[in-house]
Amino acid sequence: MAAHKHIQRAECFRNVIFRYLKEVVGNEIKIIPLIVSFYETDLNIVEDVRIPIVPVSMLRSFLIKLDSMEDYISVIRVYREGLEKFSK
Repeated sequence: MAAHKHIQRAECFRNVIFRYLKEVVGNEIKIIPLIVSFYETDLNIVEDVRIPIVPVSMLRSFLIKLDSMEDYISVIRVYREGLEKFSK
């Protein structure tokens, strides 16, 4: 399934992110895997991996509400000190 592969890609990105973002403010970065779709439907969340599928027309409103949704979606936190933590 696409959502499972997307989680794997996000975890690979987690392993190299500070190589590319050397001048990041703070010691923590949040990676939020999501799938953007051209198919117009309601916002869906793939339950077993908690990845949102967001229609492109709803992307702006999704990003505005993102902070309130973090308890319901996958968030990969990366710490500069090398302490990676994955929270579902």
